[in-house]
Amino acid sequence: MVSCLLKVRGFHCTYISVFNFGLVVGMYSKTGGKNGKHADITESSSISAVSYMALEIFRFNVGRQFHPVSDVTSRFHTVQFALLPSTSFLCLVDSKPKFKTPQLDAVELLPVDIERFRSLNNGVDKLQSAMKLFKKRTTTGNSGAQEE
Repeated sequence: MVSCLLKVRGFHCTYISVFNFGLVVGMYSKTGGKNGKHADITESSSISAVSYMALEIFRFNVGRQFHPVSDVTSRFHTVQFALLPSTSFLCLVDSKPKFKTPQLDAVELLPVDIERFRSLNNGVDKLQSAMKLFKKRTTTGNSGAQEE
């Protein structure tokens, strides 16, 4: 039996322009064919089967804590959501984070997960370069790879 890799209401690290921690609130997958429509799914055993993920974004605060109100939305004290392609997915969080208060205003990662987050965050320059190369469209011709 294959366990599910991704589930709605699961936590993971993601890359937008900086590293973030996110709660998956929805996932979408293409139903099939070139002109297939995107349909809502609740779980997936493979990241390649997911087209887009809807996330609630948490920003790093202090220590192991993340806050749901990001710098972008702090003026209005609202949470931030993002619809990201599956290529922005970096890793799952090993254990379910702890909510610090009943109001869900702070989330604390376990030590193993915060170490992974920090190591990814330390290599942000390399990841930005890799993401730029990944997004480039290339074709293979007689002379090798060329940009379109």
